[in-house]
Amino acid sequence: METEVQTTREDATVKNLIVEMRAQKTVADMFARILFSPLSKDDVESLAHAGFSEAAKGNEGSLYDALRRMGDSLQGDAEELRLTLNIDYTATFYGISQYEGKVATPYESVFSSEEGLLYGKPRKEVFEELKSETLRLRDGIDLPEDHLSFELLFLGTLCERAAIALEKKDCSTAIAYLEKQQRFVTEHILNWIDDLASLAESLLKHPFYNETLTAIKAFAVGCVEQLPAVISIVRNLDPIEGD
Repeated sequence: METEVQTTREDATVKNLIVEMRAQKTVADMFARILFSPLSKDDVESLAHAGFSEAAKGNEGSLYDALRRMGDSLQGDAEELRLTLNIDYTATFYGISQYEGKVATPYESVFSSEEGLLYGKPRKEVFEELKSETLRLRDGIDLPEDHLSFELLFLGTLCERAAIALEKKDCSTAIAYLEKQQRFVTEHILNWIDDLASLAESLLKHPFYNETLTAIKAFAVGCVEQLPAVISIVRNLDPIEGD
């Protein structure tokens, strides 16, 4: 009887972890889409009705605060907002506008050298991270791999693969993916997101992208802070080999 109760509790724990990991993937994918290219009218309407304010109700923390402000900033005519946001995105993230001679193109390499050049060491490192998981950018995308959007997509992929491993009760593989998440976020997102957000704030006119970057930083911090406890939980589950 005691074994049955323990198994039931462990199954519930695993299910909760899988739900949480897939929720994190959804959030990472959303942020990746927002930063990849200028938003369409449908994108703006979808984000405006995504229920950020409702999701933030009853929750505290910088992520929920930023999500609430993101939602609030998208109230109004969708087409007018699209035009405003596209001007902001193009001027800031395509590097048309500068602040004190610097551009806020969202590539890790740009913020990892004094010269602010593309295709630096971080690009090679992220390329190797993708390669290690048999991933690559889609055909037709001729951009460096260390774009923040791609880094967020990779984070989401690691979340999904950890969830799949747990579904198979393959705890060792799940732990490996969780540890890779922790390392990747620390070494390739948190190491430069503050610099990007600070520079972008000096260039952006509308609050939406500022709040998005604030939310991404809070999301990344939350991942790193929560992962040690999650890894500990998975380690304490009964070791059952995966398929």
